[in-house]
Amino acid sequence: MARWFRFYTEALNDPKVQKLDGDTFKAWVNLLCLAAENDGYLPDMDSIAFALRLDNIAAGSLIDRLRIAGLIDTVKGGPNGSRIAPHGWSKRQYKSDTSSERVKRYRERSKTVSETPPDTDTETEVSLDKSKGASANSDRAFWATGKAYLAEHEVRNPGGLIGKWCRDFGQGETAKAITAAQLERAVEPVAYIERILRKASKDDGLRDFIC
Repeated sequence: MARWFRFYTEALNDPKVQKLDGDTFKAWVNLLCLAAENDGYLPDMDSIAFALRLDNIAAGSLIDRLRIAGLIDTVKGGPNGSRIAPHGWSKRQYKSDTSSERVKRYRERSKTVSETPPDTDTETEVSLDKSKGASANSDRAFWATGKAYLAEHEVRNPGGLIGKWCRDFGQGETAKAITAAQLERAVEPVAYIERILRKASKDDGLRDFIC
C-alpha cells in the first residue's frame, strides 16, 4: 500500500533546501519517500543506493552533503546504536495521520454516537437517487468515496453531512466541491467544501438576477 507524508510549504523559503542543487534536491525528496516507507528512518547504505539508483560511493557522498546542509540527522536506535533520518521527521510527521487509524476511530465512535440529521445515510441516498434519476452505481460510488474521504478527516456522520449539502446545493455541486477539496488536500475539508458550495450558490443567484 502506498504511503504518504507531510511536506511543508516552508521548504519554499528554507535556505537549507533552496541552496541545494537540482539533483541533490530531487534525491532529498526521494529520501523523504524512502523514510516514509521505513517508519521515519533511512535504511542501510546499500538499500539507499539501490532506491536512488546510485552506487554506494555516490549515495554516501549524497548523505554527507545533506548532513552538512542540516537535512539529515544521526539519531539513536538501530542495531548499531544509531540511525540516520530526515531532519525533524518525528516532529513533523504524526502517527495519527494514517488513514487506517482515523477510519478505525470513526467506526468506533459510530457504534455509540448518534448524530443529526435524523435521516440515515441510506435513506438520503435513496431519496436522491429517485429525485435525480442518476444511475445507482454512479450514486453509490459518489457516496462511498465522499464518506470515506470525510471519515479519514474524522468528520462525524459524513453521510448525513453530504446529504445536507446535496439537499441545499445539489448533488452535482457537492461532488465538485468534494473533488476540489481532495485535489487541494484541504486541511479542513468541511470548511473548504462549504466555502466552495456557498460561492457556487452565490454565483448562480447572481447569474439568475442578471439574466
